Amino acid sequence: MPSKATVYNYMKKSVVHQYDWDVLSPSVQCAMYNLDSSAVIPGHQAVFYALNYGDVAAISFAAGCPWIDLYQADKVPGWRPKSHALLKAIIADRKQYVKSQRLTLA
Repeated sequence: MPSKATVYNYMKKSVVHQYDWDVLSPSVQCAMYNLDSSAVIPGHQAVFYALNYGDVAAISFAAGCPWIDLYQADKVPGWRPKSHALLKAIIADRKQYVKSQRLTLA
């Protein structure tokens, strides 16, 4: 079993989730104002732009993204303070949910 440090180092560097432009909702596309329609967007960048520049629908999309996208987005520089606080709240809520489910690794 890998150590906790090994897992977190992998999570920092890996690109495990990407979105094609066409599958994103119009509200998320508007948040990514500087990309064209042929772009493939890493998950953490989608979270970053949706929370920093998006409307309520884009924020909802970001809140539902996989854990790895949220974790990597937290490490991206350039956050607006209130948007970063919202990301931290989403991450904290996910941690509480996992703890409440009492998940164990076999």
